[in-house]
Amino acid sequence: MTPDPAPPQARPPRRPRSSPKALLETVALTLAMPGIGWLIDRTDPLMLNRPFSWLLVAPLLIGIRHGLAFGCGSAIALDAVLVFAWRAHALGVESLPGETVVGLIALSMVAGQYSNVWTREVVTLEARAETLQYRLTALTRAHLALELSHDRLRDERPEDVSLRDALQTLREAAANPDTLSNALEQRMMGLLVRYCALEVASLHRVASGGIFVAEPIAVIGQRAPVEANDPLLRHALETRMLVHVAELSQARASGSALLAAVPISEASGVLRAILCIQSMPFMAFHRKNLQMISALACHWADLTTVSSPGPRTDRQPFEARRTPAPRESDAPP
Repeated sequence: MTPDPAPPQARPPRRPRSSPKALLETVALTLAMPGIGWLIDRTDPLMLNRPFSWLLVAPLLIGIRHGLAFGCGSAIALDAVLVFAWRAHALGVESLPGETVVGLIALSMVAGQYSNVWTREVVTLEARAETLQYRLTALTRAHLALELSHDRLRDERPEDVSLRDALQTLREAAANPDTLSNALEQRMMGLLVRYCALEVASLHRVASGGIFVAEPIAVIGQRAPVEANDPLLRHALETRMLVHVAELSQARASGSALLAAVPISEASGVLRAILCIQSMPFMAFHRKNLQMISALACHWADLTTVSSPGPRTDRQPFEARRTPAPRESDAPP
C-alpha cells in the first residue's frame, strides 16, 4: 500500500509563471493597435489626433490578463514607437505626446498590479481548497474505516446493542404521525429497559421554574412514590446534571429512594422532565450506561419538541443527504 501524499500545506506555494502564449499575445496585441490605426487612417496610425487614444487599450488588456510585467512591456514598446515617430517626424507625429506616453505607463501599472493582486489571491484560495480537499479525503477514509469496523463488529456480535440503534428506533417512532405523545414516552421507556437494563423508573414532568410534578407520565416496574423533597432529586433539579448515589455523600443521600436522577433538557436548554431511577442491575449501574440513559432521554425531548409537521419536513433533505448511499458490495448478487 502506497503512503498518502503529503498534505498541500507542506508543498511550496505555487506562483503564476510566464508562458510563451502570454508573450505571443502581448506582442500580437501591441502590434495590432497601430496596425488597426493604419487601416483606419494612414495619416494618423497611432490615433493621437482622436478624442481618445486607442493605444491605451493594448497595455490595459495585457496588464489585466497577464500581469504587471507584460502590461508594462507593452506600454514601453508603444512609448518607444511614439518617441521614434516624434524624432523621425513620421506616422503623423509632429510633437511629443507626453500625456499619452505617461498614460500608457500609468494605466499598464494600475491594471497589472490589480491583476497580480487577484492572481495571488486566487493562488492562495486554491492552496486552501487543496488543504480542505486533503482533509476531507482523510476524514472520508477514516469515516469509511469506522463504518466498516462497526458493521463488522455488529456482524460478529449481533446480540450487542448500541446507542445508534436505540436512537434510530426512537427517531423512527417519532417520525410516525400516528404515534401519540404518551405512546412515544412509553416507547422511550421501553428502549431504556431494552438498551440500558432499567428495572424500576418513572418519568416526571418539570413545570416552569423547576417545579417537580409528582404524577408520572411514564412508568417502568412497580415503583415507590417519589417525593418532591427527595435529596437526590432536589440536587439534580438544582444542578441540572445527572446525579446518582455514588456522587453524593452518605449524609446527603440518606433518605433518598432513588439510585439516580436524570434531568432531561431540550437542545435550547429548557428543562422538560426528569427520570427517576429506583432499581437497575448492579452490573448496569455504571457511568457509561447512565450517560447512555441521559442521551436517549434528551434525544426524546428534542424529538417531542417538534410537534408541527413543518420543521420535520425541513429536516428531511438533511436526513436524505447524510444517509450514506448503498455500496456496490451491498447489492444482492
